Amino acid sequence: MKNLRIGLSMRITEAQNYSEPRDALAHDWPRFMQQVLPEANWMPLPNIGIRIIQHVQDWDLNGFILTGGNDIHEYPKRDETELALIRFALQKNIPIFGVCRGFQLILHFFGKKIFRCLTKKHAGTRHAISLLKSPSEQTEQSLIVNSYHDNCAEHVSCFRDRDALKPFAVDDNEVVEGIYHENHPLAGIMWHPERENPVNDYDQILVRNLFINSEKYT
Repeated sequence: MKNLRIGLSMRITEAQNYSEPRDALAHDWPRFMQQVLPEANWMPLPNIGIRIIQHVQDWDLNGFILTGGNDIHEYPKRDETELALIRFALQKNIPIFGVCRGFQLILHFFGKKIFRCLTKKHAGTRHAISLLKSPSEQTEQSLIVNSYHDNCAEHVSCFRDRDALKPFAVDDNEVVEGIYHENHPLAGIMWHPERENPVNDYDQILVRNLFINSEKYT
């Protein structure tokens, strides 16, 4: 895809001493975009609910990244904003990539369940994942990834052949940590690629193929 114009969703934070909800984007993301998609123009997207779609159309955006932070249902306005972006991306068949919470919201959108992780001290650790099938035709069989989440997806056995979402990464307990859509340029991962410096090769290829060679995902 040429002339990439990517919108990045933002987490909601609260002022410490008074009531003022704020949208925020981690400083890791500008560095990530420069390393992985230097040719792309990108912008942060405010949490304004379904009204975001009018801005997306006005700005002619053609890709989205759903970033991490906040649990689902914690801030309904963010949920509404990002669910609208998922629907728009599927309708227009444009790339969308979910990271951690973004991955979880994609699962939620498609009717999958999210649970509190059974493994203690999962957040703040590094662990191995097995790669079942790479949507970007990479040959790695395993990776060591970071972990900043307390919520987990379903076991790989809960994903059926008829499901549009296909798992491509699982942890040692076969809990799904990476998914892609069989008919649309959509993918999500539970780990945070933007928090690695430099971004690891697998994640760079995964993201570049999604946004630049999206036919590999469909």
